Amino acid sequence: PVGFGAGFVGDIEYVKLYGRALTSAEVIKAAYGFGERSLPPVGQASFDFRAGTCGWQGREGAQVAASPEGLVVKTPGLASLAVHDHLDVDVSRKDFLAVRMAVNRGSRAVLVFATTRGAARVPFQTHADGRMHTYILEPWQYVGWGGRLLALGLVPADEEGAIARVQYLRVTEKPTGEGEVHLQSLYTESVLPRAGRPERIV
Repeated sequence: PVGFGAGFVGDIEYVKLYGRALTSAEVIKAAYGFGERSLPPVGQASFDFRAGTCGWQGREGAQVAASPEGLVVKTPGLASLAVHDHLDVDVSRKDFLAVRMAVNRGSRAVLVFATTRGAARVPFQTHADGRMHTYILEPWQYVGWGGRLLALGLVPADEEGAIARVQYLRVTEKPTGEGEVHLQSLYTESVLPRAGRPERIV
Protein backbone atom coordinates (compact mmCIF):
# COMPACT_ATOMS: atom_id res chain seq x y z
CA PRO A 1 0.00 0.00 0.00
CA VAL A 2 1.29 3.48 -0.86
CA GLY A 3 -0.02 6.82 0.39
CA PHE A 4 -3.46 7.81 1.66
CA GLY A 5 -4.68 4.23 1.86
CA ALA A 6 -4.37 3.63 -1.89
CA GLY A 7 -2.72 0.53 -3.32
CA PHE A 8 -0.35 0.13 -6.24
CA VAL A 9 -1.95 -2.09 -8.88
CA GLY A 10 -0.09 -3.33 -11.96
CA ASP A 11 3.21 -4.77 -13.11
CA ILE A 12 6.63 -3.17 -12.74
CA GLU A 13 8.41 -3.34 -16.09
CA TYR A 14 11.80 -2.00 -14.95
CA VAL A 15 13.51 0.01 -12.23
CA LYS A 16 16.25 2.61 -12.80
CA LEU A 17 18.26 4.41 -10.13
CA TYR A 18 19.52 7.97 -10.62
CA GLY A 19 21.91 10.14 -8.67
CA ARG A 20 19.47 13.07 -8.69
CA ALA A 21 15.77 13.78 -8.91
CA LEU A 22 14.50 13.84 -12.49
CA THR A 23 12.33 16.65 -13.76
CA SER A 24 8.85 15.86 -15.02
CA ALA A 25 10.00 16.82 -18.53
CA GLU A 26 12.83 14.27 -18.38
CA VAL A 27 10.44 11.56 -17.20
CA ILE A 28 7.92 12.28 -19.97
CA LYS A 29 10.58 12.43 -22.69
CA ALA A 30 12.01 9.08 -21.58
CA ALA A 31 8.60 7.43 -21.14
CA TYR A 32 7.42 8.35 -24.63
CA GLY A 33 10.72 7.89 -26.43
CA PHE A 34 11.39 11.53 -27.25
CA GLY A 35 15.11 11.07 -27.65
CA GLU A 36 17.81 11.63 -30.24
CA ARG A 37 16.55 12.74 -33.64
CA SER A 38 17.23 10.51 -36.61
CA LEU A 39 15.44 12.72 -39.17
CA PRO A 40 15.75 16.42 -40.06
CA PRO A 41 13.29 18.62 -38.12
CA VAL A 42 9.97 19.72 -39.61
CA GLY A 43 9.06 23.40 -39.30
CA GLN A 44 5.28 23.09 -39.16
CA ALA A 45 2.83 21.66 -36.65
CA SER A 46 -0.40 21.38 -38.59
CA PHE A 47 -1.09 18.00 -40.16
CA ASP A 48 -3.86 16.93 -42.55
CA PHE A 49 -3.65 13.15 -42.34
CA ARG A 50 -5.90 12.64 -45.37
CA ALA A 51 -2.72 13.41 -47.33
CA GLY A 52 -0.68 10.68 -45.60
CA THR A 53 1.04 9.90 -42.31
CA CYS A 54 2.90 13.25 -42.39
CA GLY A 55 5.91 11.76 -40.59
CA TRP A 56 3.98 10.28 -37.65
CA GLN A 57 5.04 6.85 -36.37
CA GLY A 58 3.69 4.24 -34.00
CA ARG A 59 5.34 3.56 -30.64
CA GLU A 60 4.81 0.94 -27.95
CA GLY A 61 3.17 -1.46 -30.38
CA ALA A 62 0.89 1.07 -32.09
CA GLN A 63 0.23 0.55 -35.81
CA VAL A 64 -0.05 3.69 -37.92
CA ALA A 65 -1.36 3.78 -41.50
CA ALA A 66 -2.69 6.35 -43.95
CA SER A 67 -6.25 6.20 -45.26
CA PRO A 68 -8.61 8.55 -47.16
CA GLU A 69 -10.31 9.36 -43.83
CA GLY A 70 -7.08 10.16 -42.03
CA LEU A 71 -4.42 8.52 -39.91
CA VAL A 72 -5.52 5.11 -38.64
CA VAL A 73 -3.96 4.33 -35.25
CA LYS A 74 -4.39 0.87 -33.75
CA THR A 75 -3.35 0.69 -30.10
CA PRO A 76 -2.96 -2.82 -28.65
CA GLY A 77 -1.79 -1.50 -25.28
CA LEU A 78 -2.57 1.35 -22.90
CA ALA A 79 0.82 2.96 -23.64
CA SER A 80 0.52 2.66 -27.43
CA LEU A 81 0.66 6.00 -29.23
CA ALA A 82 1.38 7.86 -32.45
CA VAL A 83 4.40 10.19 -32.36
CA HIS A 84 6.10 12.90 -34.39
CA ASP A 85 9.38 13.67 -32.61
CA HIS A 86 11.35 15.63 -35.17
CA LEU A 87 9.59 18.99 -35.02
CA ASP A 88 11.07 22.46 -34.72
CA VAL A 89 8.22 24.97 -34.48
CA ASP A 90 7.97 28.26 -32.60
CA VAL A 91 4.87 28.01 -30.39
CA SER A 92 5.43 31.12 -28.30
CA ARG A 93 2.20 32.61 -29.77
CA LYS A 94 0.41 29.35 -30.55
CA ASP A 95 -1.64 28.39 -27.51
CA PHE A 96 -4.29 26.10 -28.99
CA LEU A 97 -4.33 22.64 -30.50
CA ALA A 98 -7.22 21.08 -32.42
CA VAL A 99 -7.58 17.33 -33.00
CA ARG A 100 -10.35 15.91 -35.18
CA MET A 101 -10.62 12.22 -34.39
CA ALA A 102 -12.95 9.24 -34.26
CA VAL A 103 -12.28 6.45 -31.77
CA ASN A 104 -14.18 3.27 -30.95
CA ARG A 105 -13.17 2.67 -27.31
CA GLY A 106 -12.34 4.42 -24.09
CA SER A 107 -13.35 7.73 -22.58
CA ARG A 108 -10.07 9.68 -22.44
CA ALA A 109 -7.14 10.40 -24.71
CA VAL A 110 -3.79 12.01 -23.95
CA LEU A 111 -1.79 14.52 -25.93
CA VAL A 112 1.92 14.51 -25.09
CA PHE A 113 4.29 17.33 -26.02
CA ALA A 114 7.94 18.22 -25.60
CA THR A 115 9.36 21.70 -26.14
CA THR A 116 12.60 23.51 -25.44
CA ARG A 117 10.98 24.56 -22.13
CA GLY A 118 9.78 21.19 -20.91
CA ALA A 119 7.18 18.49 -21.52
CA ALA A 120 3.72 17.51 -20.30
CA ARG A 121 0.72 15.23 -20.75
CA VAL A 122 -2.64 16.82 -21.64
CA PRO A 123 -5.56 14.41 -20.98
CA PHE A 124 -8.94 15.10 -22.55
CA GLN A 125 -12.34 13.42 -22.66
CA THR A 126 -13.36 11.63 -25.86
CA HIS A 127 -16.59 10.29 -27.35
CA ALA A 128 -16.06 6.66 -28.34
CA ASP A 129 -18.90 6.36 -30.83
CA GLY A 130 -16.79 5.84 -33.94
CA ARG A 131 -17.74 9.28 -35.30
CA MET A 132 -15.54 12.29 -35.97
CA HIS A 133 -15.35 14.86 -33.18
CA THR A 134 -13.19 17.96 -32.84
CA TYR A 135 -11.33 18.44 -29.57
CA ILE A 136 -9.89 21.88 -28.79
CA LEU A 137 -7.01 21.76 -26.29
CA GLU A 138 -5.13 24.57 -24.54
CA PRO A 139 -1.59 23.27 -23.92
CA TRP A 140 -0.44 26.74 -22.81
CA GLN A 141 -2.06 25.96 -19.46
CA TYR A 142 0.58 23.28 -18.81
CA VAL A 143 4.09 23.92 -17.55
CA GLY A 144 6.56 23.40 -20.36
CA TRP A 145 4.54 24.82 -23.25
CA GLY A 146 6.37 27.58 -25.10
CA GLY A 147 9.62 28.13 -26.91
CA ARG A 148 10.07 25.64 -29.74
CA LEU A 149 7.92 22.54 -30.11
CA LEU A 150 10.10 19.44 -30.53
CA ALA A 151 7.69 16.50 -30.34
CA LEU A 152 4.02 15.58 -30.21
CA GLY A 153 2.39 12.31 -29.23
CA LEU A 154 -1.21 11.10 -29.16
CA VAL A 155 -2.54 8.26 -27.02
CA PRO A 156 -6.04 8.01 -28.55
CA ALA A 157 -7.73 5.86 -25.91
CA ASP A 158 -7.48 4.64 -22.34
CA GLU A 159 -8.49 1.09 -23.30
CA GLU A 160 -6.55 -1.65 -25.03
CA GLY A 161 -7.39 -2.62 -28.60
CA ALA A 162 -8.71 0.79 -29.63
CA ILE A 163 -8.80 2.00 -33.23
CA ALA A 164 -8.70 5.73 -33.94
CA ARG A 165 -8.97 7.71 -37.16
CA VAL A 166 -7.31 11.12 -36.89
CA GLN A 167 -8.34 13.52 -39.65
CA TYR A 168 -6.12 16.41 -38.62
CA LEU A 169 -4.04 17.91 -35.81
CA ARG A 170 -3.35 21.65 -35.80
CA VAL A 171 -1.38 23.94 -33.50
CA THR A 172 -2.78 27.46 -33.90
CA GLU A 173 -2.91 30.95 -32.40
CA LYS A 174 -6.72 30.89 -32.10
CA PRO A 175 -9.23 28.08 -31.49
CA THR A 176 -10.30 26.52 -34.79
CA GLY A 177 -12.48 23.57 -35.65
CA GLU A 178 -15.97 22.40 -36.51
CA GLY A 179 -18.74 23.39 -34.13
CA GLU A 180 -20.59 20.65 -32.29
CA VAL A 181 -23.54 20.56 -29.88
CA HIS A 182 -23.27 18.13 -26.96
CA LEU A 183 -26.13 17.50 -24.53
CA GLN A 184 -24.62 17.22 -21.05
CA SER A 185 -27.66 17.41 -18.78
CA LEU A 186 -31.46 17.47 -19.16
CA TYR A 187 -33.90 18.58 -16.45
CA THR A 188 -37.57 19.34 -16.00
CA GLU A 189 -38.49 22.74 -14.60
CA SER A 190 -40.85 21.29 -12.00
CA VAL A 191 -39.48 19.33 -9.09
CA LEU A 192 -42.06 16.53 -9.39
CA PRO A 193 -42.95 15.90 -13.05
CA ARG A 194 -46.13 13.93 -13.67
CA ALA A 195 -47.04 11.59 -16.54
CA GLY A 196 -49.49 13.10 -19.02
CA ARG A 197 -48.78 16.69 -17.96
CA PRO A 198 -46.80 19.13 -20.19
CA GLU A 199 -43.39 20.04 -18.73
CA ARG A 200 -40.77 22.64 -19.52
CA ILE A 201 -37.35 21.20 -20.33
CA VAL A 202 -34.28 23.02 -19.04
